[in-house]
Amino acid sequence: MKKYLVGAMLVGVMALGACATKRYPIATPLSSSEISQMNCRELNLEIIRAEQVQVQISNTAQMDWRSVAGFLGDYGMDLL
Repeated sequence: MKKYLVGAMLVGVMALGACATKRYPIATPLSSSEISQMNCRELNLEIIRAEQVQVQISNTAQMDWRSVAGFLGDYGMDLL
């Protein structure tokens, strides 16, 4: 009985440790020399780009059918 409990716990830990299936965008920081060379218009464009990355991150974090399919695909269960 103890072997089954240990086996079930091992399977549970492996299930929680699945591969990451989502790729989050990364906003690259600007150096101080880059910032000093920019004018107001270019700085505003950089702020807009950073805000778009934030929106992409929040959209990526939402759960949808692709998240479920990717999770199941990590375990070799092909849905298609």
